[in-house]
Amino acid sequence: MKEKWPTIAIAVAAFLVLVVYLVVFQVRINEVAVHYRLGSVMRQVNAGREEEQAGWYFKLPWPLDNVYKYDKRVQVLDGRLVQTELQDNRSVLVSSYAGWRISNPLQFEKTQDGDIKTAQANLLDIVETATSEAVANATMEDLVSTKTEQKKLNAIEDNILQNVRNEVQQNEYGIEVVSCGIRRMAVPEETTQAIFSKMRRERLAQAKEYRSEGQRLKTTLIEKAKSEREKTVADAMAEAKKIRAEGEAAEAQYYDVFAKAPDLHNFLRRLEALSNIAEKAGENGQSITFVLSTSTEPFGVLERGPSGSQEQDKEEKKDKAEETQSSEKAEMGEESAE
Repeated sequence: MKEKWPTIAIAVAAFLVLVVYLVVFQVRINEVAVHYRLGSVMRQVNAGREEEQAGWYFKLPWPLDNVYKYDKRVQVLDGRLVQTELQDNRSVLVSSYAGWRISNPLQFEKTQDGDIKTAQANLLDIVETATSEAVANATMEDLVSTKTEQKKLNAIEDNILQNVRNEVQQNEYGIEVVSCGIRRMAVPEETTQAIFSKMRRERLAQAKEYRSEGQRLKTTLIEKAKSEREKTVADAMAEAKKIRAEGEAAEAQYYDVFAKAPDLHNFLRRLEALSNIAEKAGENGQSITFVLSTSTEPFGVLERGPSGSQEQDKEEKKDKAEETQSSEKAEMGEESAE
């Protein structure tokens, strides 16, 4: 008997699990469920009501009660590329998308037979129709443009979303469209060539405008530079004329001094010449060798020596004294003659 207790315990536990499975069901946070009893709807769980949120619920065993569960998460529907003629007689290929989820499981079962694929097919027709109608009322510049203010893509997508929501609510599909818009857009070959031609013309016109503006700016800058150059040259000429006049006035004063002392003038010019020669030699890194005569003072002392220099000085003083006396006698003779 003791050996049968484990088997009995396992059997009892399995029976209890089976009973719980038959009388209890769970609805997760990402699910919605419809609870039927004898073919009638008893409750909708996690469909938006606060008193019937996700969790555990009791039910009667099958076939008295039935529970149908559906995924409540957002599902994405990708549309096909559909060619649409625009308002400006151009063609464009547009594919759209839609994000949707089940909001009313009871209506979803009635209108879509509780089938996800059926709901996606019906929703795809609505989305493609709304997209074609919205895009057909637009022009190519509304969809594709280099100027941001001309593009109306956001307004077109809002229009598509609103039309899809209205159609889904009227048909009572039991779903909620969260988002809707244009996923991809392409153009046929002939439309592509037309767009490129127009873009090329716009770029050429813009380049021409930029070149004209640059040429105008260039002309303005040249005229301004010429005006500044003429003003600068005129100011420089006036300043040079003023400096030249001042130099000529100073030069006249020096000429008066040099006229009174020509020897000094010659001496200064010679010193200036020597200074220029020495400066040029220094710039070229060359040395200068002077060859001077002892007859030129004060280099005569190198030949006569100190004593010869003193005797020469005495003779020069004596000669000067004689010249003075002779000049005085000549003056006295002239006076007596008068």
